[in-house]
Parts: sequence; C-alpha cells; structure tokens
Amino acid sequence: VKTRRLAAIEEIRCDPSGLADQAFYSAIYGNAHPYGIPSAGTASTIGALTPSALSAEHRRWIRPENATLTVVGDVTMDELIRQLESTLGDWVAPTATLAGTRITATPPVPRSRLIVVDLPNSPSSTLYIGRVTSLTAQDKSTEAIELANEVLGSGILSRLNAELRETKGWTY
Repeated sequence: VKTRRLAAIEEIRCDPSGLADQAFYSAIYGNAHPYGIPSAGTASTIGALTPSALSAEHRRWIRPENATLTVVGDVTMDELIRQLESTLGDWVAPTATLAGTRITATPPVPRSRLIVVDLPNSPSSTLYIGRVTSLTAQDKSTEAIELANEVLGSGILSRLNAELRETKGWTY
C-alpha cells in the first residue's frame, strides 16, 4: 500500500490539476493548516507510517458510535440485519472517549498574488482563483455565493471558463 501511495504522490507531480491543488490550498490556507497539506500526503509522511501507527488511528476513528452504514442493493431489511449482526454484532465501542477534531490553525491574511507552477511539456494548464471566506458549513444563505461561483467561475459552462478555454485557449 505504501508503494502505491508513493506512486500516486509521484503522479501528482506530473499532473497540472494535482500540482495546482497543492499550490492553491497551501497558498490560501498555509502549510500549518490541515487544508493546506496535500490530501494525498507527502513522501515523508507516508514513508514514516508504521503498521502500529495505522492500527492506532484505526482504533481511534473506526468505531461503532462514529460509523454510518449506507446499504444499497437487492436485500430485505431482515436479511440485512441478519448479515450485519453476524458481521458486526460483537463490534463494541472502546472504553476510551471518541476524540474530536478541532482545527486551530488560522489561514494567513488574504493577499493578492500570482503563483505560477511550471510543468514543462504539460498537455494542459490549470487555473485556480480563490480565497478563504468567513462562511462556514453551518451558514444557511450560501446559495447566492454558490450560484455566483457556478456562473462566473467554477462551472464548466461558466463565463470565466468560456473566456479562458474557448476564447483564449489558455486552459482546459
């Protein structure tokens, strides 16, 4: 598994979108923030993983009181319950309290900048524009912002995409 993950990290170094993701999120969140760290990990973090460390993280997070099961298929509820009971019936929560997560790192103050990541002989280019806002997942009135993002910039049919891709031929 380590070898596959390290290969995936190496592939990102050859992919315009992967490189753009890493540069963009690191720039707007900073390297100390969880969102600023490459989501695939880094070669050093993957290399340092041990079976005991993975097992400890599994015990910490994969617990019955922290689980949601979604079942889709040709099965009745009675059959499903029988199968779940036979497979997970003895799965009990550990005595240790479920740890919570709290992000304490603060993103850097937004500032205008242009970051160029050169990928010689790249078959395409990727352009990210963004910033951290004060909105949270609990905010109820994000529809207007989401619509503006879709129309102006983030959607495949957006005005910005049409200009940069179709008119200028700069990015895919």
